[in-house]
This record gives sequence, structure tokens and C-alpha cells, in this order.
Amino acid sequence: MPDNIPLTPKEFTDSVAPLLDRLNKTYADNKLYISDIRDGLERQCVDLVQEGGGVYGIALAGYTYILEKMNIAFIKMAGTSAGSVNTMLLSAVYTKEEARFLNLDPAPYYDTRSEKVLEYLAKKNLGDIVDGHPFWRKIILGIFNNPNGVKILGRQFKRWGIFLLVTFLLFILVAILSLYLTFRCCNPGLLRWSNIATWILLAVILIFSIGFVGKGILFRFLYRHAERLGINPGDDFLNWIRDILKENKVDTLKQLKDKLNTEIQFKADYKPPESEQLKQLVTPPATLPDPNKVTSYADLETILILIQNNSISLDFICDQLNHIYNLNVTDATIETMPDLVQLNKDMPRIVEAFEKRTLNARTKGISGPGTITRELVMVTSDLTNEIKVEFPGMHRMYWGDDDTISPANYVRASMSVPFFFKPFRVNYNPKEMHAIRREWNKYTKVYKNLGEYALFIDGGILSNFPINVFNDPTIPLPRKPTLGIKLEYNDESTSDPINDLVAFCSKMVSTMRFFYDRDFLIKNESYRKTVRSVDTGKISWLNFGLSDQQKIELFFRGALAATIFLSGSQIDDAATKDLCDLGNNIPFTKADNGHFSMYKDKSECFECAELDKLLGNVRFNWEVYKEDRIRSLLAHPIQKQNLKTQAS
Repeated sequence: MPDNIPLTPKEFTDSVAPLLDRLNKTYADNKLYISDIRDGLERQCVDLVQEGGGVYGIALAGYTYILEKMNIAFIKMAGTSAGSVNTMLLSAVYTKEEARFLNLDPAPYYDTRSEKVLEYLAKKNLGDIVDGHPFWRKIILGIFNNPNGVKILGRQFKRWGIFLLVTFLLFILVAILSLYLTFRCCNPGLLRWSNIATWILLAVILIFSIGFVGKGILFRFLYRHAERLGINPGDDFLNWIRDILKENKVDTLKQLKDKLNTEIQFKADYKPPESEQLKQLVTPPATLPDPNKVTSYADLETILILIQNNSISLDFICDQLNHIYNLNVTDATIETMPDLVQLNKDMPRIVEAFEKRTLNARTKGISGPGTITRELVMVTSDLTNEIKVEFPGMHRMYWGDDDTISPANYVRASMSVPFFFKPFRVNYNPKEMHAIRREWNKYTKVYKNLGEYALFIDGGILSNFPINVFNDPTIPLPRKPTLGIKLEYNDESTSDPINDLVAFCSKMVSTMRFFYDRDFLIKNESYRKTVRSVDTGKISWLNFGLSDQQKIELFFRGALAATIFLSGSQIDDAATKDLCDLGNNIPFTKADNGHFSMYKDKSECFECAELDKLLGNVRFNWEVYKEDRIRSLLAHPIQKQNLKTQAS
């Protein structure tokens, strides 16, 4: 097949067919259980957060494809930069089954939404996104298409610098010799060593002057052939996303809202109790015990009933449970409590009581705090007003009540990589200024004196992985997990040395980019069980000149990470390594012998959390995950009290 013919979604999905086969065999006897929420098509529902990372968006598509093939649907989605691209595209399209369910034409769609996203990605020449001057385009595509492109460019600049320096030195040497011979012939007495020293000093000044002027000319040339405050205008990308949304009839914010509101709705579908004893834990009676009248600690049966009442505070419930299991101790973790054995024995009943706390027993619908709705979040950074922005939730702060704006603007604002793309500019509409100021006042609690416009840069500057956006502390037990897809696997057990200014600046930027997201994960450790990093290998995230084989490799890497995650506790380390070994033989018709290896040498391997002993047991199991959340809930008051005691 010629290289100029775009890939098809089938070529991507065929490459990961062995992964799906392994996953289906893993769950041949047991049904995959990952959520307590189902939709009208009986799919398990989760929330999804996707990290930013340029062309790594293809790896995100590989991850979501595996999730969808395992009958998982997405309720709330969030992302930054490339993550926002995938978030928007997944929200815009349908599956064939969804289209039929909603009485739409299923012909343009596939079995999964991810395949439709792949169709758009495959048809798009990613190099066109680099839409700046051809001079810049050649440099950028040349640098990032090579894993060592930056180093090669650095060596070339060094060679050019040495060449120019030698040239200038020769020029000065010739000039000095010419002056010497001239003065020697005309007036031998005029030439003294002091004058020679003066000439040498002037020569050095001349060298630096020429270098300064030359550098100024070079940078002026580069700036002249760039966009204001950025190299690429980003118009090609914006038009591409806008056309896709228009094709799927979500060309305005109003259409996007209508689509989300009319899609398939959800229902609670908790796993049936496994014993008659658990089945006896049913709807709370009409008359509930009044916690204000509980003068002493209640027994477990009373507490199980109290848990189901949303009006009873969690602090009261935790205090009661902590007393029963003798958890009111200091300097201890929940894993070392004296009555842990009994707590583990009673945990299924406690978990089910918390499940019923959020379940309307009469209608079997969804009730309680945080009633489930669809939601999108695309993160960007407002440079003008110095805040993190979440679209479309903060739409009115920039466009007022105008709902005719294309959601493509949100994505363009989110992916404005500093200097690589010029900042995205929103000019305030004078007719909407009253609504805009009203929204700013509502958000900031001050009367904001706005200028004429706002400039947006990449949301990754403040939050490249917005895992915290769907966290709801009012819900003690999640009804569905928030799955997170990170890009570029990082070994958290090591830290790189800072030996020069480049490393210093790089670390400083990375700290700003990742601090808030990492801080949230540290303080909410349970999320580590649902977040996975895709090892993207040696492909640069700014390589918009990807070959077809590199695109397939990124897709496979994302799919492999999802397969290992979903396999969870069903497989051991040896089976996990066997899955990783499938990367040695990735099916691809355009490759030699019909397959290729993503491992370039014997030292390479696929990094994943499941094989990282330093991270502990991160294998995911939904039932165990819920029990861990309850343990964390019980431990929190103890930890808080310990902190107070230590502080005093």
C-alpha cells in the first residue's frame, strides 16, 4: 500500500486484535465488573480524564478503544490539550448502536466512538497543523521527526557557531596584519606595542559587535517569519475541529448541550448480594433512628440503617464505626487496626449500606448528592487574567449569553502550546459585556475591569492532567470510577539531577505544569488505582510528521496500557509481561513481513504501574476499590485528629 494513502480505522484496530483476544479470554468465565452505573444499552459507565501531549492523542484513542470494546461508556469527560481534542471528538460522535437507539443514521459510524475519532485522525495530515511559515515548518518537522532531533540541532548550531567564530577571527587577523604592514611602511615609529594592544582590544570589540548584530539579524529573521507571540497561527487546527463538529451537528454550544441532554440516560445497577444475609439489608424503614437521640454508641445493625439516610452526617457515622471496630487509636494506619479482621468480615454489609445511601429504593433510580449528569471539561490557561479556565463551564465569562460559539474554540484555546502556537485570542463582544461582567463578578466576587480581549495558552501550563475536576467529596462511595489516562510513563522513584541552566528551566516549567495534579493524587491515593500512564516510547509529542508505522505504534501502546489495566487482578506479573511481549509482533500490512516491533533494541520494555514494585499493588478490582474507599473514609477522622494533636 502506498505511503500517501491514509490509514483506515481497520488497520489500527487490526493491530490490537491480539490484545482484545487476550482480554476476552481473561474474562471468558468472569464478567468484567468496573462500575455500578449502566446506560440504556447496558454498558458500564465511567468518568474519563485524559492528559495532554500533542500527537500522543493517538495513544489516547488506543486506550479508549479498548475500554469501549469491553462495553464501557463515558459519562463525564475532561482533558487538556491533546486530551481536550479526544474529549471533544468522543463527545461529538456516536456508535452505530447509539445512533440506532436515538433513531439516527448509523451508516457513518462504527462499533465504537474511538474508531470514528481514528477515521478523522487518519485522514488528517498532522503536518498541516504546523501552519506557520515554510521555513519554520521545515525546522520543526525536521527536529521532532527524529528522536534525537533536538540534540542534532544543538550540534549543528554549535558547528555553525564555531565556523562563524573562526571566520571572524581570520577576518580580524587579516585586518590587523594589513594595518600593521601599512603603518610599518608609512611611519615605522608610529607602531608600538601599546598601539598593537589597542588594536587587539578593538578587534575583540568588533568581534562581539558583529556577533551581536548577527544574532539580532538572525532572531529578527526568525521572528519576522513567525506569528505574533507564536510560530504557528493554529488556524488549520481550528478549522479542522470546527468542520468535524459541524459534520456531526454540534457546531454551536447550544447544539452541544442539546446533544448531551438527549443522549442515552443512566441507571444504577449494583452487583446483587451474594448471600441471604446481605439481601436482608433492604430499604430503610419509614422511622429511622434519630442520631441526636443516640446517647451512646449504637450497634452495627443500627448503624447500617443510619448509613442509608443522607441526612445523617458522615462524621457521625464514621465516629460510630470507628468505635465499634476500636479504630479510635493514635499513630496507626487503617491497615494496622486491632479489629481489622472483623472490619473486613463486615465490610460487604457496610459497603452495601453506603450504596443504598445513594439509591432510591422505590424507583431504583439515582438520587442523593451529585446526581449523575453528562459533563465536559476542557482546561486552558487565561494568560490575560492569570487563571485556569474550564470550558464550557466558564463560557459566559468570555462570550456572555452567546451560545452560537463553536465548541472548537475551547479545544483551540486548550492546545495553544506556548511559542509553538500563537495564543488563542477571544475578543469580548460589546453587546455581551453586561453578561460577561456579571459572570466574572459571580466567579471572582469582584467587579472585574476587563480589557478588549483575553489570550489563552495551553492548559497544561497549569493542569495538564485535570484528574480532580470530577471529585465530589459529598459522595463517600463512588458509583462509578474516574479513569485517568496519563502519557509518558515516569518512574516516580527517581529524580534527575539539575546540572545546567537548561535542566533548571525545564524542571521549573515541569513543576508548574504538574504540581497541582500530582498534589491531588498524593492527597487522594485511591485515584492511583484508576490512573494509568501510557509508555509512549521514544516518539516525540511534537512530531507532527509521524509515519504510518509510528501512528500504529502509538495506538498499540495506548491499547496495551488499557488491556493491562482492565486485566487487573485477573492476571499475574508473568501474564502481564506476556502482554507486553506482544509489542514485538504488531500486525501491520505496510510493515515488512506484515508486522513490526515497537522495541528498537533489547534494552527497551513497556513500562507500566502493574510491574513497578515501588508503587505497591495497583491492580484494579472494583469491589476491592470500594472497600478501600470506605477504609479511607474511616481513617480520615483519625488522621485529622492525629494532625491536630501533633500540631498542638
